[in-house]
Amino acid sequence: MSGKRRQKSEAYTLVLGGGAHLGAVQAGQLLALCEAGVQIERIVGCSVGALNGSYMARGMQQQHAEDLISIWRETSTLSVFDRGWRRMVNIIANRPGISRNERLWELAKRAAPSERLEAYPIATEIVTCNLSRGEVVYHTEGPAADLVVASCSMPGVYPPVQLDGEAHVDGGVLDVLPWRRAGNDKAIILDCRGGSTWQGAQGGGALGVLLSSFTLARHYRVYDGMAGAEHLRMCPGPEIRPGLGLRHVETLAEEAHEIAVRWIASGGLEPQETKRNLLARMRIRRGREQ
Repeated sequence: MSGKRRQKSEAYTLVLGGGAHLGAVQAGQLLALCEAGVQIERIVGCSVGALNGSYMARGMQQQHAEDLISIWRETSTLSVFDRGWRRMVNIIANRPGISRNERLWELAKRAAPSERLEAYPIATEIVTCNLSRGEVVYHTEGPAADLVVASCSMPGVYPPVQLDGEAHVDGGVLDVLPWRRAGNDKAIILDCRGGSTWQGAQGGGALGVLLSSFTLARHYRVYDGMAGAEHLRMCPGPEIRPGLGLRHVETLAEEAHEIAVRWIASGGLEPQETKRNLLARMRIRRGREQ
């Protein structure tokens, strides 16, 4: 048993953000929370956070978290994207995604504890982006697997999912870390990039410029307004190093678990500790103001 077991009356909202294969970080953090007996009464998940959150909505038990980590290990050896030649066919055929989403559907059906979102044992909210209307949608009911796939459908990579006749894609387009959905409730935030800080432009090539720009935009959008929110607890994670891919998910989960265990044991669920964690992640803002 790791960490300090919490009192049953101390229940939290759990917020899980997006991050593609970095969702393995959340799996390790979830294991630490279960080991410590942290009580969760509500889950809000976006993108891969919707996938992880759906699996844990069956109950915050250690065995469920260990099973989730096992799923991530399996995913590391299987392709969740089409191979190069098939991607080229999809591009030439002008399809709405360069990859099919069959594997994503398999993962979503495996993750969902019931067919309907409103039937989850733990109340769960899933975030999608309604591409037809150009707005973010926070779902509390509906077909569970469909909603998970929609929330994970990166635009252009996977085809949109039709929900009530309208196209929905990755919720991370508009709200990648939906911490505001916690309202004034005590919340634990699991950000896939929770250990990463802005390090400046990474590389001079086109890909380096693109990734650096999106990372910069993410820092501004996600953390703005969080530092003064005393009811939020941000769980730290490992530094996301360049080159980490699906084959490294087991390492990411292990590192995230170790960090989360130490964080809980050292009083990380106390408000002041969370405030220090948030400020550390906002170095970019302080640097701009200097």
